[in-house]
Amino acid sequence: MIAAARTLGLAAVAMMLLPASDAPAAVSAARLHHYSLSPQAVSFTVTGTGCTREQDFELLVEQDGPTTPLRITVLRLKPDWCKKIPQALSFTLALPRRHAGASVPVVITNGVTPGPGKMPK
Repeated sequence: MIAAARTLGLAAVAMMLLPASDAPAAVSAARLHHYSLSPQAVSFTVTGTGCTREQDFELLVEQDGPTTPLRITVLRLKPDWCKKIPQALSFTLALPRRHAGASVPVVITNGVTPGPGKMPK
């Protein structure tokens, strides 16, 4: 019993010593620097510091009814903890098949902020 308590105590201490970058991160709305829409996809620009990949993002598409606007949020599933110089990276994600070519207005819910380097035209 004492050995189990000691092991549990060491595990708790180890958790407190882990750097914040090793802790699991919550999914959040990506900070976009630019975006554009096509009937089939969303293209967007984000900041990367060396580890950002297209698979780190996903589209959350919401709609209250068939005639209401599509609300699209670009989600960042995994933060970029690398330490390279920040750079603007562009990605394109396809809309889910049932929403592609929708004839209703589309709203991107992410905020747009200035980013590093040159932005796409």
